[in-house]
Formats: sequence, structure tokens, C-alpha cells
Amino acid sequence: MRRPPIRSNIRPKISSMPRQKSEAATFLDIYKLLVEQKRLQQELASMEQRQQQITRRLAVIERQVSYLEQQADQFRSGTAPATPTPQHPQVAQPMPPSEPASHGYETLTLDY
Repeated sequence: MRRPPIRSNIRPKISSMPRQKSEAATFLDIYKLLVEQKRLQQELASMEQRQQQITRRLAVIERQVSYLEQQADQFRSGTAPATPTPQHPQVAQPMPPSEPASHGYETLTLDY
């Protein structure tokens, strides 16, 4: 298993040649900071979205583990479990083909 990279402070980008102090240089610095701010806000939003995905997946795993533990307990106690109904995410139904399948197979779309 790979180790996560070591996170340190985000360093500002430094120009190789210092600019003369002027109004234009000041506006350029403001622009560069605003671009970096926008990029960091987008990165933060994508990290929050990823966190929500992980949280939902963990909840699904928790339910599946609980269900399987109940099944294992029923097997240990000697009572056969009723018809198993595992908690799987729903799979998209096959879309009707716009034209007949000439190769003998149908296509379907899965949402992840």
C-alpha cells in the first residue's frame, strides 16, 4: 500500500525576475492571487464532494456488514435465513436501442 504524500504549506509562485514597483505590477500580483484563490476554492469544493461520496459509500458498507453479520448469526444458531435480499445499489435499466442490434448484443448504461 502506498503512503500518502507528505503535505506541507502551499507555497506561492515566485517570479524569477523581480518587477519594478508600479501600479501594473501591483495589479498583476492581485490577479495572480485571485487566480490562485479561485483554483484553491475549486479544489476545496471537489474535496468536499469526494468526502460526501466516501461517506455515502461507508454507510452502504456499514449496512452490508450488518446484514452479513445477521446472516452469519442465523447460520450459527441453526436457523436458515429467509430468502437473501442483499443491499446492492440499483443498476440502470438497459436503454432501448435506437436501431436493431446487428451484432447480437445489447448495450446498457451503468451509473457509478
